[in-house]
Amino acid sequence: MPTTQKISVVKAKGRKVRVAVSFEFDRDDPKAADIYRGIAFCLREALTPNEVGEFLVNMEVERRKLAAK
Repeated sequence: MPTTQKISVVKAKGRKVRVAVSFEFDRDDPKAADIYRGIAFCLREALTPNEVGEFLVNMEVERRKLAAK
């Protein structure tokens, strides 16, 4: 199944900017693991090691919630 991608960049409060990225794909899509890894890889380039670690933990928690449904 194709992966649907959405991105938005909006001005937030003050001088801040909010970037939202969304990917939609089937849970059993063979590319799912690659998409998760790709997201983490991209963020490693932009975030501190602590921020990346926190993101990966949060994403895994959410992924497991989804798998449990």
